[in-house]
Amino acid sequence: MSPSAAAARAAGAQCALFDLPPTPGGCPQTEQSEPDLTWYDYLLLSLSGGKDSQYTALTVARLARLAGVLERVVAVHAHLDEDHEDAEEYARMHAEAYGAPRFEVVRRDQTLLEHVLERGKWPSAEARYCTSDHKRAPIGTLMTRLADEADPKRLGRPVRILNVMGMRAEESSTRARRDVLRHNKRETNLTRRHVDDWLPVHTASVAEVRAALDASGVPHHPAYDGDDGEPWAGCSRLSCELCVLASKGDLVLNARRNPARAQEYLRVEQITGHDFRADLSMAKIIDLANAGPPMKAH
Repeated sequence: MSPSAAAARAAGAQCALFDLPPTPGGCPQTEQSEPDLTWYDYLLLSLSGGKDSQYTALTVARLARLAGVLERVVAVHAHLDEDHEDAEEYARMHAEAYGAPRFEVVRRDQTLLEHVLERGKWPSAEARYCTSDHKRAPIGTLMTRLADEADPKRLGRPVRILNVMGMRAEESSTRARRDVLRHNKRETNLTRRHVDDWLPVHTASVAEVRAALDASGVPHHPAYDGDDGEPWAGCSRLSCELCVLASKGDLVLNARRNPARAQEYLRVEQITGHDFRADLSMAKIIDLANAGPPMKAH
C-alpha cells in the first residue's frame, strides 16, 4: 500500500471513530486518547490559573515540543470578574513559563452577578449557564477568529482546532465519564473548522498534579495555600471564588478571605429571593465564615 493510500485509510478510520463524514484533508490520524498534534492548525489551551490547567499547560507544552508544533499553541483564559484575585495573571504566567507563544483573554460583556440578577436565579449543576455563556461561548468566538486567521479557502480545507482542557476524572463522576478525546460537533463547521476536545490529564491524581507542579518550579495560585503559607492547605479548587459547585469548605474559606465579595453575593441572593444553592444559602455561608477563626494576612 502506498503512503498516500495508508494515510487515507487512517483518516477514514478516524472519521469512523468520531462518526463523521469525510472532509477535505481527512480526519486526524490518532488513537482515541492520543491525538496527532501535528494534524491540527491550533492547539487551543484553556487556562484558568488553577492547578489542573497549570498541569495541562506543562503537559501540552512538553508534548507539543516533542511533536515540533509548540508554535501552534494558543493559550486562552476565559475571564470572569468573579474569579479569584490574580487568576488571569497566573494563567498568563503559566502560559509564558511553559512556552506557549500566544495568550488570549476572552470574556462576556456582562458580569456573572449581573447575569444572575437578569435571570433571577443562580447557576446550578443542572443549569450551568456560567460555564456555557461566560466560558464556552467566548472561547467559541475565539475559535471563529482563529479559523478566519488561518483562512479555510487558503488551506483548501476546514481549519483544525484541538480544544485542550484540564478536566480530571477524579474531580467528579460527571468528569470521570468524559471521553479523553472526542469530536466537538457543536463547535465544528464542516466548511470552516473542525474541532476536537482533548483532556490530556484526565487520569492524573491530585497528588500527581501537585508533585509535578512543585517540581516544575512555576508558582501555583496562592489560593491553594493555607493562611500560614503552608502549600496546598487552602482551597481545593480554583473556579469562581464563590462557585455554586464548590465544596462547602472552599466556600466558607473564601467568604472569610473576601468578606466584601460574600456580601455582594448576599445582596444578589436577597434581591432575587433565590438561595445561592438549594442546600446552602450565602447567608449561611457568611455565618459559618464569621464563626471561624480570624484569617491571617497573606
